[in-house]
Amino acid sequence: MDMMKCLEIGVGTDRSYKFAPKTPINCTTVFVDIEAPSRNARKHGMWVVADAENLPFPPEFFDRIYASHVIEHLKDPESFLREAYRVLKKGGFLEVWTPNFLSINARKDPTHRHVFNVLKLVRLGRKAGFKVYLPNRAGSRLPKPLQRTLSIAINLFLDELHITMEK
Repeated sequence: MDMMKCLEIGVGTDRSYKFAPKTPINCTTVFVDIEAPSRNARKHGMWVVADAENLPFPPEFFDRIYASHVIEHLKDPESFLREAYRVLKKGGFLEVWTPNFLSINARKDPTHRHVFNVLKLVRLGRKAGFKVYLPNRAGSRLPKPLQRTLSIAINLFLDELHITMEK
């Protein structure tokens, strides 16, 4: 089986933030951050110093993109989602983690420029062209409209949102 090409954005460089990757082991990963990685972080893979809103990669290059606690720091989250869509292969996935609007962590960090709830994140993902999946879903034995409503309600109250988007 071929290794997937993965991009992990804002993984931490062991300078401002601890290096904490989310990518699985079956990935050839490129790490992107706005600051250069420490010597220790550089040992773990390929690094590119770049802005998540202007990714220096060709279209349809990656199979998966991971962005954990990044989107809330960005100047323009919509630009990031458009860029992620551009560099993902058809059928590729973007996974986004961010503090939920009800979490104390959403407003505690002064570098957070945005606060998200599940509805806002789903809307932004769809606007960028993604099909959006909520990992925390209501019972599959329920009628579809009720499943959707309850899934959104469940995700409204989580401390951390984790949304998967498919190109």
